[in-house]
Amino acid sequence: MHVMPRHRLTNYIRTERLRTGLSQSEFGELMGLTGSRVALAELEQRKQSARIVLMAEIIFGRPHRDLFPEMVEAMEHVVLDRAVAMEARLAERKDAFTKRKRAHLTALINRLQITYHYD
Repeated sequence: MHVMPRHRLTNYIRTERLRTGLSQSEFGELMGLTGSRVALAELEQRKQSARIVLMAEIIFGRPHRDLFPEMVEAMEHVVLDRAVAMEARLAERKDAFTKRKRAHLTALINRLQITYHYD
């Protein structure tokens, strides 16, 4: 089993591509991208497109969380903040439909808080 380096990169596309022995052009061919676009994706500090994230996950057989840890963590923090705000907005409503929403939001909030060890 391949272990990611201890330091955090924005993404691990290059790490995985090199581990598998694929050139940028070969990886690009699998993804339907040019080698130059692969080079940009390997260096990008911004969020990757869903297409790149999903294709990399399929090609490398690794979860997106392993390949794009900073992007996933940032998205999870945004969702957590939004879920907390939505749950607070719905707190006074007692109908069955809202109860279902709140149950889902509570589970989501708890899961994300456990992931990041929030109290």
